[in-house]
Amino acid sequence: MEQQPAYTYSFGLGAEGLKMLILSLLAIILSAGLSLLWVFVRAWRLARRTTIEPVDDQPLLVLGVKLCDCDPVADFRQRLGRAVTLWEQGWRGKIFILGGETSPGCGSEAARGRDYLLAHGIAPEAIVLEDHSRHTLENLRFVRSMLDGQAATIITNRYHLARTAALARGLGLRFRLCAAEAQFVLRGRGLAKLLRESFFLHWYYTGAFWARLVRDRKSLARIS
Repeated sequence: MEQQPAYTYSFGLGAEGLKMLILSLLAIILSAGLSLLWVFVRAWRLARRTTIEPVDDQPLLVLGVKLCDCDPVADFRQRLGRAVTLWEQGWRGKIFILGGETSPGCGSEAARGRDYLLAHGIAPEAIVLEDHSRHTLENLRFVRSMLDGQAATIITNRYHLARTAALARGLGLRFRLCAAEAQFVLRGRGLAKLLRESFFLHWYYTGAFWARLVRDRKSLARIS
């Protein structure tokens, strides 16, 4: 069975990141878990309802995933595979592959994603790389300047849709979501991944709320 790499999240876990984590945990405890349940339900609904269709002429943004043995892992291949399927169905436009070097010595996630797309018949001129980012927030921030205000369709796994949407909204992107998988299965790994994503999304919401409440311009600048 393929081993997925450990997912890494870079939320700036210095003193500020640790404070936001503690506040997030306190909110969960004081609400008897209801705040986390609320986030989980929202994430599950989005995971279940999101379509697999792009908007005509909008560029596709394919979010990267940390490589394993220098190759795209299953989740990354699902995201890339959705772009391939849309291409085979006649969609034509630019495909932005996002992701820097998160596995030393393997090159960037974007470069490995490009190799995958080329091997599956995507025209080289249709592929654009953003190969400096290390995590989802940087993925979206760096590609924002490349889009120059243009709306885009973001492709990612269903468990990852809610956090992606929250980050994209925070950055002021014009976007719609496209799911990598045909449907979401709420059991086993799917459930575990959605629970983990819900926790990190709760952390993000808590940090964003607190930063706005106390007018922390430095923290707000990181997420907007």
